[in-house]
Amino acid sequence: MRLHKNLFFLALLVFVFSCKSTQKSLDDKSASLIEEVVNYDLEDALLWKIEGNGLTKSSYLFGTIHMITKENFFWPKGTLAALDDSEKAAFEVDLDDMFDVSAQMGMITKAFMKDNQTLADFYSEEDYKFVKDHFKDMGIPMFFLEKIKPMFLTVFASGDVEFGAGLGGDSGVKSYEMELYELCQDSQKDVDGLETLEFQISVFDSIPYQAQADMLLETIRSTDAENDMFKEMIAM
Repeated sequence: MRLHKNLFFLALLVFVFSCKSTQKSLDDKSASLIEEVVNYDLEDALLWKIEGNGLTKSSYLFGTIHMITKENFFWPKGTLAALDDSEKAAFEVDLDDMFDVSAQMGMITKAFMKDNQTLADFYSEEDYKFVKDHFKDMGIPMFFLEKIKPMFLTVFASGDVEFGAGLGGDSGVKSYEMELYELCQDSQKDVDGLETLEFQISVFDSIPYQAQADMLLETIRSTDAENDMFKEMIAM
């Protein structure tokens, strides 16, 4: 099942945001930790079984990167069997909400800044041109982005996630959550969410627009470092 990209756009942003970072580079401690972790055998570390301590039923915890290229997508051993053994799947948010058209229309309006503010209001002329040229090179006219909250735009700024990726068509990107959700739909399993879309969007609203704009600018400037970090995450 796929939802038209215009309705899916906002919800997609929420999912991919948590796997992005505006950190320019890894510090020595983090780099050392990664080297240590890579040397371990973590073949099954993405999937964990939770049992014991008086639990009458076991559960499974599965770690994902929200969006990943098709060539790096795979199911770790035992993942599909664990899903088959489960009665319900709980995601970061309830994915059923993504297919509620009325709910999505309400969410889309919350992606825009208040008081008719635009990105140009938060940048010098030079920085605004830098941001505008970056998205233009990605094939995204600033006309479509001018009033969207900068934090949402940060998701696409590094180029790791294509604008419109995962919304149908051959984008070269897959979503673990959507793949799992579709399997749940096929097997008629209930799905639930640990948080609501409204709550996640409220987190954006707690950050001043100027701070969001600064994060967006820093993300664009540190694209190369971000790409390296994302590749490191995939390798781990």
